[in-house]
Amino acid sequence: MSDEKPAGSVSKEILAAFDTMWGLHPSPVLLVRADREIIAVNQEGANLGIPLGIKCFQLSGKKKVCEGCLANEALRDHTGKRAGAWQANLNMFTDGYWIPVKGAENLYVHFGNDITSYVREELCR
Repeated sequence: MSDEKPAGSVSKEILAAFDTMWGLHPSPVLLVRADREIIAVNQEGANLGIPLGIKCFQLSGKKKVCEGCLANEALRDHTGKRAGAWQANLNMFTDGYWIPVKGAENLYVHFGNDITSYVREELCR
């Protein structure tokens, strides 16, 4: 987990739990506020240079929340959400997740696994 910027009002326990659960996941995993500010990343995210304090949508060069983002639904319903999508800018099909942090209002875990090799070729366009 990167220590670039303090996580504000997020408890040390939540940050430690995030690192314990997601630290060694093989793709980037983000701990994100409802306003889309990235407050922690796992080791792979840190290795890729994902900065803390920016909005998650800025990672793909956008100026507003990504189309298809399910974070608001996940936080509203208090349930994890999942969506598969072709990511043209990355040339990959991702299996994306938005998972609210139990007991922490307005905080969620977000990641997308590259599942391109498991998807029918005609869907990868």
